[in-house]
Amino acid sequence: MLIELVDRRDPAHLFPLRLPDRAGRDVLIAHLRAVGVNAVFQYVPLHTAPGVRRFARPGSPCPVTEDMAARLVRLPLDGALDGEGQGRVIDAVRSFGGAQS
Repeated sequence: MLIELVDRRDPAHLFPLRLPDRAGRDVLIAHLRAVGVNAVFQYVPLHTAPGVRRFARPGSPCPVTEDMAARLVRLPLDGALDGEGQGRVIDAVRSFGGAQS
């Protein structure tokens, strides 16, 4: 399974990975949780968020946005994550079956 780095620049508050599909994303998140890494899905598309749905035009899907939302994983990244913690996250992602760099 190919894992794609979304952006190689440091956004300083998140580190996203893009998986081929939602199933791959869910399997990666489960794998990371099993080894103690708290990774989450990236975001809910704005037009589907409960507070915004009432403003969205009914029947106007955003397929690219929905596809990206289904495939993104956010790895933990914050100022408290030291080198050892970073190494643990990196090792966990690398140990994911079929992952490629």
